[in-house]
Amino acid sequence: MSAKHDKNNMINNLVSINYPSVEATKQLIESKMDVKIGSPLEMTREQAVEFLENLMPELQDSYFAVELRKKWSL
Repeated sequence: MSAKHDKNNMINNLVSINYPSVEATKQLIESKMDVKIGSPLEMTREQAVEFLENLMPELQDSYFAVELRKKWSL
């Protein structure tokens, strides 16, 4: 293969990459910034149960996990 052929392939590959639109990028950034800061201890009982069910095994004995179980008698 010639160097020119390699260069053309590289350009074609770059052109064919499907980048997200500017609007999609803005929406993603806004959704990441729109996070409610709070404590797991402010959760409802249902939220606490779901949180504990999805919590990594390594964190099952963490402060918040223990306190949620105490708070909701789980």
